[in-house]
Amino acid sequence: MSETLYLYTHVSLANLEKLVKSHQDSFDEELNDLFSEEELQDFERQVDGIAAVYVQPVISELTFDDFSAKAEEAAAMRSFFDACKSSIVLENLPYLQSNPFQVSYLVRLLHRLDEALVDTGGVNELVFKAQYLSALEKYKKMEDLISLAYVKKEAVKPKKPLDPIDFLVQDVFKEYDRILDQGKLYEVTQLLEAQSEKQQMLFRALGEDRSDAAALLRNSGLIPKDFDDNLERMKFFLRKLV
Repeated sequence: MSETLYLYTHVSLANLEKLVKSHQDSFDEELNDLFSEEELQDFERQVDGIAAVYVQPVISELTFDDFSAKAEEAAAMRSFFDACKSSIVLENLPYLQSNPFQVSYLVRLLHRLDEALVDTGGVNELVFKAQYLSALEKYKKMEDLISLAYVKKEAVKPKKPLDPIDFLVQDVFKEYDRILDQGKLYEVTQLLEAQSEKQQMLFRALGEDRSDAAALLRNSGLIPKDFDDNLERMKFFLRKLV
């Protein structure tokens, strides 16, 4: 279920509109600096899922008593809210745990505000900016996705398999390439969080040197026995993701 997030500020409406516009331009520029076109295609669903943003005056009928707040902070929050001149509304906010781009967007936007009261809706209590930023720390941000750099299949021509393990390695790469082609790289990394650390180490290595089994073993950081055991598991794990 989508949510709506409200940020209440002391910034004038005109200045807040300029601030949000500047933030949006800066965020778009940063996206293009951090990720290639191919990478952005992989993450297209998450980028397109970022909440719509609107700047508006504080609704005249709205009062501090319409909100919930911790008793020890209520006086300070009431004083701050009574002086608010404008608000930012983020509609259809996606689940933050599944959209690192939205998390980064929020973090950067909040850092542009000297202070803000944050209303996450429902029965949730109002919080000041610092507390909400602290809550965002538990989520992945778009910077965490940089290590999942897009791998072009044509970049390195794999050697012809010479023994059974080389054939198995090529089967794993084939499934990995299929995941890339379908734009499911991010989804797979999320599913891998429930797998063993050794499976995660092996998967990360798939995005590096693709020349042969020896290179994959070296980059995975696994010992040979763990490498052999997890190759077969990785093959069938990826194959199930149709």
